[in-house]
Amino acid sequence: SVDLFYTNGNFGEDWVKNISEPNEIDRSVSVLQLKDKAGKNIATLTNFACHPTIMDDATTSASADYLWGYYKTMDKQHGGINLFLQGAIGGWIQPEDVPSSFENADKYGSLLAKYTLELLKKPSKNNSNSISFDSKTVEFPVENQTFKMLSKAGVIKREFGTTVTSEIAYFSIGDCSFATHPGETVPALGLASKDLMKNKGAKFVMGLSQDALGYILKPSFFKPENKIPHSDYLTGMSIGPQTMDIILQTLRELAAH
Repeated sequence: SVDLFYTNGNFGEDWVKNISEPNEIDRSVSVLQLKDKAGKNIATLTNFACHPTIMDDATTSASADYLWGYYKTMDKQHGGINLFLQGAIGGWIQPEDVPSSFENADKYGSLLAKYTLELLKKPSKNNSNSISFDSKTVEFPVENQTFKMLSKAGVIKREFGTTVTSEIAYFSIGDCSFATHPGETVPALGLASKDLMKNKGAKFVMGLSQDALGYILKPSFFKPENKIPHSDYLTGMSIGPQTMDIILQTLRELAAH
C-alpha cells in the first residue's frame, strides 16, 4: 500500500514571463507524491508552466533544457520516479532575461526541483482513495487554411478539414484534480480550468496532453487592432479562435459529472 500526499506553491517570479500579456500568468507549482510505508518516495508529479527554451536556438545539441536540471536534482536528492507535467504555456510563457547556456538550464531547473522539495517537507495527506476519469471526443473548427493545405498535401499526416477531431479528459486521484489541454494554451484557460475544480487538493492543468493542436488562444489574439505582441505568429500556429471556448465548455461538462 502507498500514501498519497499533495502540495502547491508559486515559483519563477524572477525569470518566467508572459511576453504577450505580462499581467496574465499562472506561476503555480502543483505536486502529487506517492510514498511507501517507510516514507520513501515512490513517484512525484510536478506541474508547472514554462517553455523549456533557455537554450532556445543557441545550440544544435539535443537538450531537455531546464528540465534536465530539474530531473537531475530530483533524482539525486529525492529518489524514486520523478515526473514533470507541462502546464498552460501558450501566449509564450517562457524564461526571460536568462542568458542561453547549459549552466543556466541546469541552474533554473535545479531551482525548480529544490523549491518542489521544500514544498514536500510539509505536504497535505490525501484523505480520499477514490479515482475518477472522464473524457470526451471533440470536433474543433479549423479556420487556419495552412493546416488544411498541409494536411491535403500530406505534410501533416492527419486530416484537417472543416474540423479536426481531438479529445479532452478530466480526472481525479484522491483529493487532486487534473484537466488536459490539447495544445499550448494561454494562462487564462489554465486558470479558468482550475476554477472549475472544487477539490480540496492540488489542481493540475496538463498542457499538450491528448493532442498538440498548436497555440490555443483567447479570441482577442485574432483581432489585429488589439496589437497583442507576437499575435501574428501565435495565431498563425493556431487552428482558430473558437478552440479555447470549446475546451472550457467541455471541461465544464466533464467536471459537472
